[in-house]
Amino acid sequence: METIILNNGVEMPKLGLGTFLIPEDKLEETIVNAYNMGYRKFDTAWRYHNEKQIADILKKHGIKREDVFITTKLNIDALYYGGFKGGVKSLTNVRCRSITQAIEESFENLQTDYIDLFLVHYPYKNFRKLWKGLEKYYRNGKIRAIGVSSFLQPHLRAIEAISDITPAVNQIEISP
Repeated sequence: METIILNNGVEMPKLGLGTFLIPEDKLEETIVNAYNMGYRKFDTAWRYHNEKQIADILKKHGIKREDVFITTKLNIDALYYGGFKGGVKSLTNVRCRSITQAIEESFENLQTDYIDLFLVHYPYKNFRKLWKGLEKYYRNGKIRAIGVSSFLQPHLRAIEAISDITPAVNQIEISP
């Protein structure tokens, strides 16, 4: 599998398997088949509700953690009961966990002590706080690279204004 070197020196496979909307009953077969075909990058997110299942599948099939590149994402929904629709809290939203707790939940779900790439899932209002939360884990080595997903130029400039860490990736969905 071809790789690319990110802006911080981390080597990342160019091709990865996105796991959003893969039916639960098809996920194991899909992950194993992808691995057997040479895929080494697996993309998930707290919001996909499959981080734990992916970790269990990798473990069940003897796939070593160091042999795969795991990307996950931190989404504002992870901080609230009742969701966070359209970037706006509704009256039913209640803050249920801190950014640190949400990040730690992904570590626990993925059953790992490091994550290769952790992204801010979308530029909701508090994306700067989410970025700063990920920054702490990046600086202590628990996250190898941090980036963003679906950000536009003004959002990237806003990160530049608060951080000396440049996003390693701006993941943008392209579906055939």
